[in-house]
Amino acid sequence: MGVSLFTKDKTNVCKGIGILFLLFHHLFRKPEIILNNNIEFNFISIEKINIIATALRVCVWIFAFLSAYGLAYKYKRSSKEDRHWFVPRQWLNLMKPFWFIYLFAVCVYIISGHNIVAKYSGNFLYAVFDFFAVADFFGTTKLLGVFWYMFFAQLVVIALPVIYKFCEKFGYLSILFSFIFMFFLKYGISTLNGGPYLEYLIVVVTGVVFVQKDVMNRLSMRKSKAPFKLFMFILFLCIAAGAMYLREMVIPDDTMHLRGVCSAVAAASICISFGVYLNIRFITIPLSFLGKYSGGMFIIHSMLYSMVPRIVYITSNPALVYLILIAESLLITMAVFVVKKYIRYDKLFELISKGICKIPVFFFGKQA
Repeated sequence: MGVSLFTKDKTNVCKGIGILFLLFHHLFRKPEIILNNNIEFNFISIEKINIIATALRVCVWIFAFLSAYGLAYKYKRSSKEDRHWFVPRQWLNLMKPFWFIYLFAVCVYIISGHNIVAKYSGNFLYAVFDFFAVADFFGTTKLLGVFWYMFFAQLVVIALPVIYKFCEKFGYLSILFSFIFMFFLKYGISTLNGGPYLEYLIVVVTGVVFVQKDVMNRLSMRKSKAPFKLFMFILFLCIAAGAMYLREMVIPDDTMHLRGVCSAVAAASICISFGVYLNIRFITIPLSFLGKYSGGMFIIHSMLYSMVPRIVYITSNPALVYLILIAESLLITMAVFVVKKYIRYDKLFELISKGICKIPVFFFGKQA
C-alpha cells in the first residue's frame, strides 16, 4: 500500500492549528464575552475581532476533515474480516477518552459550586444521554456545548463504511453529489452549538476521497525546492482566507449550505498548507505537540472558560488571556493523560476491544 508521507505528526500539525483556532473562536466570538470580561483591544475594533473569531470556526471543519481522513485510512488498510467490526471498535476508541474527561468535567462542575442535579433538570436519563454524547439527538441538556461534536463524530464513525463505498464508486464526483444531497435534504439534526450537522457532510466526504485518491501523499511526494513550497503554502492559505471571507462577508443566507462548502474548502486548504507544505520545524514541532493533546483540549478549554472563568480572564490583555487558556487547557490535558496511564485506563478498553473482535470467532468459528 506504500508508505504514508502524510504521517501522524503531519496530522497533529493540522490538529494543532485547529485547536489554536478553536480557542480563539470561543474566547472572542461575541462582543458580550469580551465586554463582560473587561478584555481591551487597542489596535482593532471588537466588531472586527468578532468577525475573525467567527471565521476561525473553520476549526470544526478541520477536525471533521482529519477525523474522516483518519477513519478512511484505517478502513482502507483493514482486512475484510476486520471491517466487520470496524464501527464498534472505532466507536469505542472515540468514546473512551471522552468518558474519562466527561467524569472529570462533572467533578469540576460540582467543585466549582454548580448544581449538577439542576443542570440535568433532576432527570438521570439526561445525564446518561450526555455521557453517551447523544443529547443532541434527544434534544436534552449538555454539560458543555462542545459535547455536540462527540455526537457528530459518532455519526461519522457509523456512516464511514457506507460513505467509503459511495466515494469508491463515484470518486471526486462524490463531493458534488454530497452537495446536491445537502441542498435537497435542507437540514436534519441541528444544534445551537454546532449548527446543522449536514454542513459538515461535504468535508467528511472530501476527507474520504482524499484517502482513496491518496491526495495528501501524492502532494507530499512531489520533490520541490523551498521557494516553491513556500509559494504553495501561501497559495493554499489564501484560498482558505478567501473561502472564509466568502462565508462571513458575502453569503448571509445559507439555504443552500454554501457556508458549509466554503468552510470545507478552507479546512482542506489549511490541512494541505500545514500538513504538506510547511516544513519549518520550530513551527511544526510545537503545533504537532499541541495536536497530540488537541482531543482533550477541545473539551477542557470549554470547561475552563465556562465553569471557572476567573482562572482564565485574569487580565484585560487579550493576548495574555489567549495564552493562559492555551497553557491551562494543555497542562490539564497532559495531567489527565498521566492519570489515565497510571490507572491503566486504556489497557482496560484494549481488553474490551480484543474481546469484541473474538465475538464472531466464538459464534461462527475461524474463517478459512
